[in-house]
Amino acid sequence: MLNVAFELFEAQKLGVKMTGTCKDWVLTNIGISERYERELREMSRILAKHKKFRKLGMTLDELRKIKTAIEFHLKTNPWFSNLWQ
Repeated sequence: MLNVAFELFEAQKLGVKMTGTCKDWVLTNIGISERYERELREMSRILAKHKKFRKLGMTLDELRKIKTAIEFHLKTNPWFSNLWQ
């Protein structure tokens, strides 16, 4: 949902319907920092096609610690990628 909200914000900003920054919008409307919002969107992008990661029961902090390894294996190891889809 954050990815959709970000795209809508950017599209409305281009159409001059929106003022301010995405950082301000996220803080005001969602109540999280821009950094945390970017991290959530990045993890969403990495794991979007790999739905089985949702069943792990890992916290975002735990996933962030191994994000680089997960992304590497998903990109370079078809077996690993297929396992998590």
